[in-house]
Amino acid sequence: MRMPTGATMAVLTGVLCGSPNVVATPATSSRLAGVDATVSFDQANCDGDCPCGFVTFIQIVRVTGQHVGRLYPHSEIPDRITSDGWYIDRTKGARYGYYGMRDNGSLNRNVTPGTPGSPAMLFDTPRRPRLRRGQRIQWEAITVPVCAVTSDACGPRWLSALAWGWRMEDGGNPLLIPEADVTVIVEVEQQLLRAVNRWNVQATALGREQIPTLSAPTK
Repeated sequence: MRMPTGATMAVLTGVLCGSPNVVATPATSSRLAGVDATVSFDQANCDGDCPCGFVTFIQIVRVTGQHVGRLYPHSEIPDRITSDGWYIDRTKGARYGYYGMRDNGSLNRNVTPGTPGSPAMLFDTPRRPRLRRGQRIQWEAITVPVCAVTSDACGPRWLSALAWGWRMEDGGNPLLIPEADVTVIVEVEQQLLRAVNRWNVQATALGREQIPTLSAPTK
């Protein structure tokens, strides 16, 4: 099933806090293919007694393929993959596990933090080399808005989750994956916490920052 260009994908069933949304558009060039995706999250209908002053994101990714030589963009990823294939989506050498966070704790231009009055935003452009006949690849993401405040009772906690992704095969163009086809919808918390644990093990070994223990959404 192919979703139309620029399609809006549904929030994961049963993970209903705030108003999460993702819009993804296939993107190709002569050498690369993937999607441009914008994720937004408004915490308006989360726990009113605990508004979060700093919402950012953790993103976990799983990549599977057939007859594709290199699945991952850098060498640190295989050491933090869970037994189910999920890993924290961060660049090589990153100090923090939050998406787009620089080593000084600020966010790069691909992430806008959320507050009680404004949504958090994430922009992602996953790409892979164009495939030849007989090759296939599937790229899945679960993007998790997180209240990253650690100074009070409001955080840290994860707030919601969105599943999205794309597939490509036999030299064709990328196709968006419908939300219902992402295979871990009922296991979001389990997959997230496993990926966080693998990040923390690697972070300890490399002298980087662990992701703190995350509590579950209140709604």
